[in-house]
Amino acid sequence: MSDQNSSDPTSEHAINEQESAVLSQRLASLGAPRPGVASIWQRRDASQAPVPETPVETTVAGEHASTPARTPAAAGSVGRLTRVTAAELWTDASAMSAWVAANAEAIAEVFGLEALRFDGPTAGADAVLGTIADGAVCVVCEVGRSTDERLGTLLRVAALQDGGTVIWLNGGPSDSHVAALSWLNRATAPRFFLARATGIRIDGSASAPLFELLVRPPRAADSTEERTDAPQRRVEDHVPES
Repeated sequence: MSDQNSSDPTSEHAINEQESAVLSQRLASLGAPRPGVASIWQRRDASQAPVPETPVETTVAGEHASTPARTPAAAGSVGRLTRVTAAELWTDASAMSAWVAANAEAIAEVFGLEALRFDGPTAGADAVLGTIADGAVCVVCEVGRSTDERLGTLLRVAALQDGGTVIWLNGGPSDSHVAALSWLNRATAPRFFLARATGIRIDGSASAPLFELLVRPPRAADSTEERTDAPQRRVEDHVPES
């Protein structure tokens, strides 16, 4: 009968293999990254030197971390410009004249008038009276298309103030009225201006008035010899409609 304390070679070999497997697992776990440990180095091949991680770029909230922040234009922040009519800016001519009287600086800039000062709006009136550096000035307002009635108003104002400067603002000058004021500038003493009044807005913003100059008096540098009994219209005196 064999001794029970004698070792079995097959059993000892199996035990050694189990111990070797456990030891291999422990050694492998030592090389694995430990969870919860922050590192500024990327793990690369053992033969290469560690390389610092790429810094995170500034991003827009909600975008991928590797996507750079976009400019406002790329983000869709460019608005859309819309043209509006004079009737959408002012309910009637009296409302337009009230705005003109309160914005002398804007009118002076558009028409190149020095030391412009208005006497103040007249309730229910379609014209604003004032003065400039070299005489009297009157602004006649009309929110719709130009009419013969307002042209008559311009002539009456020019007669009452004995010349001076007369400005006609309306929502849509006709070709005949453009031609009439261009001719009057060459044949008479008063200085006539004509401008189309419209407005612009960006998206849902408030509308802003815009004045497009169509007729102006002759420049101060023009020779008086050019003024004849049968004046001729010049290209620079009549700006055609676009």
